[in-house]
Amino acid sequence: MPGKCSPILRVVATLAAIVLVDASLKHPMHGRNQHSRPMGVKSLYNQLDNTDYFRDNIVPVTYRKSARNAKPAQHEPDGDMDGLNALFDTWKTDGAHGTQAGTVDGGDDEKPRRDLLLNDWLTWEEARVDGQVGPMRVTFVTEFWDQGATMLQDTEHCAYTNQYVTPSDMTGTTVGGTASILCTEEDVIDDSTVGIVKQRLSWVRGYVNSTFQIKQVQAGEEITINSQAQENYPFSQTTFTDTDLIVVVTLHPISAGGIAGYAYCAQSDQFGRCTVGYFNWVPDGLSTSSTFFKPNVAMSERTTALHEVMHVLGCCKDSDVFRNPDDGTAYSDSQKWVVEQESPNIDKQITKWVTPGVIATAQEQFNCSSITGVPLEDVPLGANAHWEARIMGPEVMSYGIGSGESYVSALTLMFFNDTNQYIVDLERGTQRLYPASGEDDELASTEFENIFAASDAGVSVVLPNRSWGPGYQRWGRNAGCAFFQDLPSLDTWTDRYFCTTNNERGCTGDNLLSAACYLLEYSATANDAGDVYYTQSVTSPSDTVDIANENAPYLPAPYQYLAEHGLTDTAGYSSSMDFAPVRYGIWNCQDQEPTLAEIAQFEDVDFVDPGELFSEAASEIAEYGGQIFSSRSRCFESSLLLFTEAQYFSFEFTSYGLCYLSNCYTEDYLQVGLKTALGGVKWFRCQEAGEVYVSGFIGSFTCPDPKEFCAYEDISGVKYTENNEALEWIFWGVLLGVILVLFIVFCCCKKVRQCTAQKLKKVMNFDLTQKYPKRESQSPGACLLTGVSVIWHVVGLGLVIIGVVAIIDVNAELLWETAARQVYHFIGLGAVTIVLATLGTMTAKADHPTLKAAIYFYILLFVTIAFIFIAIIVFAIPSWLAVIVELTWATMHAQFPDSWQLYTATEAWEALLTLFEEYSIYIYIIIAFIIFSLLSGLIVTFIMLEFKNVIGTMLFWMNIVIFVAGIIFLWACSVISTVLPTGILVGLIIPGCLVVIVGVIGVATCRHTNVLIAYMIVTALTFVAMLAVGIWLLASVDENQQIVSNLTQTQLGELALKLEFFCVGV
Repeated sequence: MPGKCSPILRVVATLAAIVLVDASLKHPMHGRNQHSRPMGVKSLYNQLDNTDYFRDNIVPVTYRKSARNAKPAQHEPDGDMDGLNALFDTWKTDGAHGTQAGTVDGGDDEKPRRDLLLNDWLTWEEARVDGQVGPMRVTFVTEFWDQGATMLQDTEHCAYTNQYVTPSDMTGTTVGGTASILCTEEDVIDDSTVGIVKQRLSWVRGYVNSTFQIKQVQAGEEITINSQAQENYPFSQTTFTDTDLIVVVTLHPISAGGIAGYAYCAQSDQFGRCTVGYFNWVPDGLSTSSTFFKPNVAMSERTTALHEVMHVLGCCKDSDVFRNPDDGTAYSDSQKWVVEQESPNIDKQITKWVTPGVIATAQEQFNCSSITGVPLEDVPLGANAHWEARIMGPEVMSYGIGSGESYVSALTLMFFNDTNQYIVDLERGTQRLYPASGEDDELASTEFENIFAASDAGVSVVLPNRSWGPGYQRWGRNAGCAFFQDLPSLDTWTDRYFCTTNNERGCTGDNLLSAACYLLEYSATANDAGDVYYTQSVTSPSDTVDIANENAPYLPAPYQYLAEHGLTDTAGYSSSMDFAPVRYGIWNCQDQEPTLAEIAQFEDVDFVDPGELFSEAASEIAEYGGQIFSSRSRCFESSLLLFTEAQYFSFEFTSYGLCYLSNCYTEDYLQVGLKTALGGVKWFRCQEAGEVYVSGFIGSFTCPDPKEFCAYEDISGVKYTENNEALEWIFWGVLLGVILVLFIVFCCCKKVRQCTAQKLKKVMNFDLTQKYPKRESQSPGACLLTGVSVIWHVVGLGLVIIGVVAIIDVNAELLWETAARQVYHFIGLGAVTIVLATLGTMTAKADHPTLKAAIYFYILLFVTIAFIFIAIIVFAIPSWLAVIVELTWATMHAQFPDSWQLYTATEAWEALLTLFEEYSIYIYIIIAFIIFSLLSGLIVTFIMLEFKNVIGTMLFWMNIVIFVAGIIFLWACSVISTVLPTGILVGLIIPGCLVVIVGVIGVATCRHTNVLIAYMIVTALTFVAMLAVGIWLLASVDENQQIVSNLTQTQLGELALKLEFFCVGV
């Protein structure tokens, strides 16, 4: 199932020292891409490795205030050079001419430089006293793509389609090849692209500023991009003040498919901290103006941008940025990393990161005190520049794409903290990359659910809460040493992470995404596992060699995790995760409910066939009711359907990963909240692992083990009102039983039927004085009505037969491919058609005023009004119909063919118009017959009922409507009573009560003269009252607007929630 956007995994090439060149594959929520896989990309890896020449481009900057006027004791500069700044200028000049500025091989003349560098180091205490500690300031240089077409062409960016560009002419690197690239429509930089990229960069700037404290570059001093770091770009400005990092952003296309971007450090200061970096964001994967605000797209693009900027800052790779906090001397290699066997049970020689903060965080958050270092990635692309994806999962600086929600971990931030050049704010730096966009978190139980509240229900705080924090390790959280140090299996990873059945639906390990187990076969006739087993670190992170996969194209022997399950050649989709069999996330429970088209956009993860992965569920999974998408929602296995969604029922009771509210009251007390048909929330408790059945729903809910689930989640200490399921089941059982008994009684007992009909006729103002003799033969009108009803009987029976055949025809051999989705639509519509046709037949048979005739008449009248309304929209104002399609497509798309599932509402509308034109003759015939049936039925039934009975029954139904409108009006007044002044509230309630009284009197008139007089008097008073209130409200519009403007956001939210509930309930 192709999509516009698809999941992506970053591909990162390693560089030496502080140089960070990253070719990251696009994140799973957006783009077209594969996970990092070792086959077919070795040439790109070598090209990226050739950019190592940036490593020695060192240009010192000033940090110490007292050093500004100092002069070196053994090096007197010329008269036009003053102090330390002049000496730094000398360095810049040297670097500009291509010498290796920063080497200390210039004899005695270099000693002043070394002394000054040491003198310029500030401890954190000195920097605070000096006022030099502050938020890190980032400047993004965007001038090469936001200045118009001329600059775009001059800098090898795409200004128009079919243009040839050669990015390597600008960068001097061979990233993505040296050949010219033909610009496609997706590569062209337009105003929309500029706006989107700047928005994402603005967020990254804010993130870095709020997360990283730094010893800021001295006020009034500048960072200058020297000629070596300028590459071949025509900079209009090379010197920047009031900044600590310059990132030059480019938007070049790249010849290697599926790469979202790459980044590297081009210039660093005397202490190894990057001061100038480059980030190229490949434009063909960027969002459009229509997808920019989609949560999955925003999360993806923010992740990509932050990932690259973190590479510029130094993560997660060996460099000289790690410094002794006391004197600024560089850390030795052994203080940063170690090359050794990964673990006693994993025979791979790799690089582990061993700085103290990283080790302490890993030991705590994996719950394993024997951790001696955190492994770096060992696939050829990205080796020793990222965290090992098998261990870190979906973390921003890991390749665990799709295994969960992307996030910044405390472990990554501790990497930066260990440099002693950054102080990180763990709370701010680990917040969700994009705010949850789901529904209101505080959906309250409705009054209806409270009727069935459990006897011990209530809301109480009984324990202090426990919060792991958003940056606490999610993949392998507190899972123990076996998870960290052993290869994946059900024993070491448990079924939270490890899966064994392909396409099995469930949830990602972080409980946040609905997911599917995606397993692939690796063989000569299926997927190629690649020629490389892993990239071995020999003596250092930069000294590596690729170890061959002796089983190629089959899986390396250590990665045959499913052999004990009889699946020797089957494993997971990601080589970066060592082919671990894991679930791939489809949508996030914290974001707004996805549409089918959005679900279908997750595709192309290396060998992932989106049709195979999602086609079975995509047309159904989004339709499951009871789901709530919010920051408090989590994923659970469930097959629950609301009774009102019976059309989606399947006898297979397939379980999916669905999203509901969750609340861990204590460490072993789990509550789950479902949205009911009325829009409220029903809470129930999961007491133990296993299936439970929820009243008001079809299917079952699979409770996880409460203790295991809550060990992963935060503990709230708050208990919500729980529904008494037993009591509600009894209620519905009794209610349905009463309805069934009444149905049997009315069917079997003629006297009861006649008595009830007589009472209803009296209430509905029938003329009961006239008697109608039995006709010897049917009137012409009755004969016509009988004929029409017979035809509709046949139509209804045909619809039911189609529905039944669709149930039997599992493989769609007899009907169209999507017929199974319309089973209950056909059966339901067929049943309604048969009932209505039967009512018409009975009306024709009686051939005089009856209750059945009145009911039939008003059903036809309602259908006719609806038909006229639709006809006006279709033929008179078709633009309205387009709007309706736009609004309803998200819920109606599943009823259309598979080929339509990726259509936007506009595309669907165009397809509908095409179908209409193609089959217009048949459509017009059907419409003509419907019109004939409605008009003939109305006319015949009107004649049968006689004018006096039609008027009498209309009076009855009109007053029913008035009564209901009055109730709605009073309810609305009660909702807004908390914010309205007493005077206004009274002024509204009085006419509302009069409307209700009018409705009650009108229903009870029963042709009594005295009651009719009272009815007319009260109606006149109500009219006057409503008119007066309307004039009064119009006159006080300004005052009422002021009342609304004075409301707090909380008050407005509460009102909106109540009114929204009412609309949903109605």
